Amino acid sequence: MLRFVLPVTLLFAIAIGYFIFQYNLNINASLKADYQRQIDRHQEIIHGYQINSDVTFENLVMQKDVLSILNQAQNTSKDQFIQLHNQLHALLANKYESLKKIAKIRQLHFHMPDGRSFLRMHRPGKFGDLLFDFRYSVKKANIEKKRSHGFEEGRIFNGYRFVYPIIDHNQHLGSVEISLSMKAFTDSLSKVYEGTYCFMLDANIVGEKVFADEKSNYRQSPFGEHYAMDKKVDNELCTRLNPHIDELSTDDDLLIHLKSFKPYSEMIGGFFRFDGFISHFVPLQNIEQETVAYLFSVQRNEEITSLRNRFIYNLMLSILVFIATVVAIIALNKRHQELKTHAEELKTTVLDLTENYENLMKEQTYIKGLLETIFNVIDHLNRLGKVDKLLYASCENLMHYDNYRFVHIHTFNNQINVDISQIAQKDGLKTPELKEFYENIEQEASIQTVLKHGELITVDNLQNKDFAQPIIDYLQSRELSHATFLPIQNKDSHTYGFMILLTTQEQIPEERTLLKKLGTTISQSVTTLNRRDTYEHQLLEKTKNYKFILFEIVDLLEKRHVLTAGRSIRVSKYSKKIATALNLDAKNIATLVDAAMLHDIGNIKTPDNILLKAGILTPQERNMVENHVMYGAKLFERLPGFQQIYETILHHHEYFDGSGYPNGISGEEIPLLSRIIAVADAFEAMTSCWIYKPSIPANKAISELEKHKGSQFDPVIVNIASHVLKDEPLDHLKRSLPTSGTELQRLQYLLCDENTGLFDVRYLDMLALSEFRGMKIEAMQIVTIASLLEQTHQQHSETMNMLGKIFKKFYTNDLSFFVEPNYLILIHLESYDENLQSALLQRLESDKHIHLDIETIVTDNLKEHLQKLQPILASARQRQ
Repeated sequence: MLRFVLPVTLLFAIAIGYFIFQYNLNINASLKADYQRQIDRHQEIIHGYQINSDVTFENLVMQKDVLSILNQAQNTSKDQFIQLHNQLHALLANKYESLKKIAKIRQLHFHMPDGRSFLRMHRPGKFGDLLFDFRYSVKKANIEKKRSHGFEEGRIFNGYRFVYPIIDHNQHLGSVEISLSMKAFTDSLSKVYEGTYCFMLDANIVGEKVFADEKSNYRQSPFGEHYAMDKKVDNELCTRLNPHIDELSTDDDLLIHLKSFKPYSEMIGGFFRFDGFISHFVPLQNIEQETVAYLFSVQRNEEITSLRNRFIYNLMLSILVFIATVVAIIALNKRHQELKTHAEELKTTVLDLTENYENLMKEQTYIKGLLETIFNVIDHLNRLGKVDKLLYASCENLMHYDNYRFVHIHTFNNQINVDISQIAQKDGLKTPELKEFYENIEQEASIQTVLKHGELITVDNLQNKDFAQPIIDYLQSRELSHATFLPIQNKDSHTYGFMILLTTQEQIPEERTLLKKLGTTISQSVTTLNRRDTYEHQLLEKTKNYKFILFEIVDLLEKRHVLTAGRSIRVSKYSKKIATALNLDAKNIATLVDAAMLHDIGNIKTPDNILLKAGILTPQERNMVENHVMYGAKLFERLPGFQQIYETILHHHEYFDGSGYPNGISGEEIPLLSRIIAVADAFEAMTSCWIYKPSIPANKAISELEKHKGSQFDPVIVNIASHVLKDEPLDHLKRSLPTSGTELQRLQYLLCDENTGLFDVRYLDMLALSEFRGMKIEAMQIVTIASLLEQTHQQHSETMNMLGKIFKKFYTNDLSFFVEPNYLILIHLESYDENLQSALLQRLESDKHIHLDIETIVTDNLKEHLQKLQPILASARQRQ
């Protein structure tokens, strides 16, 4: 038993040693990290007070009145020196008191260039003493004329001093010390970071530098006579009344260490009396880099408390484990003796079982490999694809199993054609031979009877069977002697084929069970795949019919107005060009083309008077226009196969910067196809004519896209569009006249003058900007109604109404326009009767007293017509 107990004891000792080592390592690391935090905290507080001192120096010391007194004190008599000293004290007394309360400044001390004390605001009665031998900072400020800051001992108080040379107009007037009391420093640390912060000074410094009558400001520290504490800084927490300070003051190791003026950190009370508090002793160096004091702290540290508790837990756990292990060893040793008597009896039994186990393991390994292969087959059957391809892949997967040298699926009457394995073909199996083999099997009554009942059938000694002779060479070359046939049935349990597996050895019972289940799974999968193919075909037909109906609706919707006809086709064409340049796949391009065709189908719910309104839309009208994306997308929301079209239509008016509608999404949150349609739609809108605006050329449209990329449009898509659409022919602009009576009525309704019933200047402006889009103009007449200027408003309205009716009656095949205030423009698209026109003019003048001046322009040069219209149109635009 000792041979077990001794190693366990040794391991326990090693574990305990490791725990102690790791504990000490972690404690030291934690103390070191916390000590560094203390240093960082000191620096943060000092930095804040330095900024405060710099502000005090600039705003108090460097003032004109102070500088004037210091300037007068240079090389003056003793009486005048005292007088100036009193004058400066009176000047700064109130401000000094404020600084003590607000900025926690303890001393404001002025020095002369020769090192004499000029004014101690904290002890105004002490001045005139030389400071160079006691105060390095004063010497540096007046001799080197450099600023200095840091801890420094004083003749009265000690503290962090900020000493500045005073120089006015290149004249050195002395220096000033702005010092922070150590109490203010320790109070700031306690307030900001919590804990007890105390300060103690080398007692020798007090003896050497402090005025004799000021030494009463100091008392002996709790850590012995080597250190003194400023009574002004002192508080009860820094005395032995504080139990933690009392604990530290009796630590001999600490007292010895403090004499070296080196950093020191420890857990107060050591390991056994530790109550969660630690102490840091931070050495302080004066401005001359001499270590002269300690700043020490007492703080709670949860991290070290946690480390100690964890160590105690691990230690107790280790002890319990050790005890339990020893007890277990004793119990096991007793049990071992009992078992030893049974060992020989079991030995023979184990040897017998081992042989059976090895055989069983071989079978289990075999079955495991078969299961993995079958799982791969089922996984392929669950994938998308054609039935014959999936069945071929299933056969290939089964052939990866070593025992299955050939696997194939054959269906009667070739209902499903499954290719023969390429491996089998390379091994010499030929298709005609296999076909003859299958024909023989179909004639083999014993096999067919079993298969028709849905049962698995195995055939041994295959090479000796007559029906296998067509493939005998293949069977012999591969040493195949066993065949298994798995029936393939439809949903009505009718057998229409089988899977054949050729192997080198007969199958075990478990293997046949698995193969039978595989056959059932294959039958079910084929049925499911056929149903899926039928469903997908029907769904595809429904989708095509639905798209066709929607395309027709879009076409009818756009053809309501000559100006909007073909818009969706053009947006679809531009979108496809952009998508092709972006190298999108064929499926996404097809979806994009459909979505572009249907993107504005929601406008079917938008009234024409709003959709084609020439003026500014009201907020309510704009809301109705913006809702077209919701109406359009809703048509596809719940349709199978239309989800991508739904999302594309819904978001095609989102802006790249998130300021679009309906959801205000931005960047790549917007579907890519929506971003493409947004650019194509904008390009088409800018290059087409609208009631409220004329078209612009492709290059100007591209410039507008470039102007808004990154805000409205995706910059990448705009860059692509700029390239593929720059030379896009705008053939649709050539069509300007309505091609049916219905279109004419709609155009007149939208672009006619209410009083005359003639086309208004907007349509004329659109035609002029597009250079009449290929129209053949026989003549143009500019009619000026001279007599209108003398008529009242009512008479003017009645006259124009009458003239409109006359012109519409006499010039039915021409274009007639009314341009305010008194122009009628006639565009003759075919020849007209001049005599009939003259008679009409004479009758108007004689019967109605209306005199018309007509200027006729007959020329084949379109530019002359346009040139004549320009001043009239320019004047009309200004009136609009």
